[in-house]
Order: sequence, then C-alpha cells, then structure tokens
Amino acid sequence: MNKWLRAVCVGAAAAAMLTASAFAANYTNCADSLHEMGLFQGTQNGYDLDRTPTRAEAAVMLVRLLGKEAEAKALTYTAPFTDLKGWEKPYVQYLYSNGLANGTNRTTFNPTGKCTAQMYAVFLLRALGYSDTADFSYANAIETAREQGIYDTGIINVQNFLRDDAAAASYT
Repeated sequence: MNKWLRAVCVGAAAAAMLTASAFAANYTNCADSLHEMGLFQGTQNGYDLDRTPTRAEAAVMLVRLLGKEAEAKALTYTAPFTDLKGWEKPYVQYLYSNGLANGTNRTTFNPTGKCTAQMYAVFLLRALGYSDTADFSYANAIETAREQGIYDTGIINVQNFLRDDAAAASYT
C-alpha cells in the first residue's frame, strides 16, 4: 500500500478521534479503499463497521485480503468443522488448508463467535508468513502485530475490536 494512501486512511481516522462528537475512530475511508480493490464487501447493512466481526466474517475478510476468494470458492470442503453454513465453508477451508486458521476445538470453528483483536492479529501475522510456533505466540499476537506495524494500538481498539478496526488493520 502506498504511504500516501495509508496516511490518508489513518490520518482521517485519527482526526475523527479528535472531534468532540466522535466516540470511536471511523475507518470508513479504509473500508472504501479496500472495497474499491475488491477486498472488503460489507454486509446487507453496508460496512457495518460499528460492531464486532464474527469469526466467519474475519475468515472472509482475510481470504479476500489475500486475493484468494475465487480459489477458495473452488475448493471442496474437507475441513473437520461441523458448525459451518454453506457460505462460510470455502473461506474457512482455504484458511484451514493453508495453516492460517484453526477451530475452537477439533470439530468446531465457532463461526458466529466474536473475533477479537488478538484473533485477527494472529490471522494477519500468519497470512504475512509469521509462525505462531516460532515467531510469536497467541498470547503476544497483539504486541507482535504492533511491533510489525500492523496494529497501531493507539488507534485500533484492542479491547472493543470492531469491524472498523479490522478494516484499518487490513488496510495497513
């Protein structure tokens, strides 16, 4: 991503945080940029940036961010998770097959569960080639994401992680 576009996205979000009426950062401009690149689609309610992403939504965001949606949709579902709906399966299958996502146990992915800042940091770090057995641990994923310039913890709300924050981290 070129530095000017990133500065516009993060700068606008930082400015939004400073306004008296803003209670949280607004990364609509990040979501717009990702949408224009075909990497972020939102929901039937628009981007829905003011709510927590689900684990399934985070999986979709990551597959699109990687530019692998068509490849994912061509896969046959063989992952061991029994709690996925039809639309979720190709995305989770792609991530599972490529070592980018695990389930909450051997047979469940928990697609409707909340995706936390820590979970999304793990997704992004793995996607960038970092290993959670050699380079970072789940427990320090946010710190590693911060150190690698993926999360600006002064802007991204790691305590109340929203789709807004996922868009900003994905954009970065």
